[in-house]
This record gives sequence, C-alpha cells and structure tokens, in this order.
Amino acid sequence: MLFAGCAIRKLKMFWVTLLFHAVVTSASGAEPRRVAITVDDLPWVEFAISSEANVRERHQRLVTALERHHSMAIGFVNEDKLYREGKLDPARRQMLADWLSHGLDLGNHTYGHPWLHATPIADYELAIT
Repeated sequence: MLFAGCAIRKLKMFWVTLLFHAVVTSASGAEPRRVAITVDDLPWVEFAISSEANVRERHQRLVTALERHHSMAIGFVNEDKLYREGKLDPARRQMLADWLSHGLDLGNHTYGHPWLHATPIADYELAIT
C-alpha cells in the first residue's frame, strides 16, 4: 500500500508540474508545443466487437480528421489483425495504406500483442520481428 500511495503522489506532482509548465509557457508567448498522437492495435481492435463496415467508417473519420487538423500521429500495428480466418484481408491492409496516404506514420506493435509479463522474452522478441 505504501508503494501505491507514493506512486499516486508522484503522479499528482507530475500533472501539477505539467500544468504549471503549460500555463507559464502559454503566458510567456513561447512557441506552441507540438503533440504526437499514438493509436495502438491497428488495424483496429474493434473487429472482435463491431461490424467490418462500422470499423471502416470510424477508421475513415479518424484518418480524415487527423489529416484535416494537420495532426502528427503514429499507429502501432498488430499484424495478426490484418488476417481474417487465417487469410490476409485486403480491406484491412488497405486501412494501413489509408493511414499512410493521410500523412500518418505506422510502427510495429508486435505480431499478436503478447503480454510481456506472461511471455518468455525469447517468444516476445520473436513477436517483434
């Protein structure tokens, strides 16, 4: 319990410091800060709970909005989500192509998103390559 309380206090102090820095930076007229948005588990974790059409529609709205607002974003891909019934799904692959065509970046988030704490390190490293 002591560790949890210490961690919570540190987290609160971090947010207070961050807020103070934002206020001071804003008041001083300094350059506006740049923020990068990250999205995990592309081409979308929702395939398990939503229809393909619904996921595609939300995907299109997101990439269009990010591009319209000149947002910097990187999507981290789980390669296993590109497959349906064991076969590469061209529509899911196209979602990643859409991401790139809207000026967004892609990164590797392992093949199947194994849980680091329950996966032997050798197996986890294989999932990254």
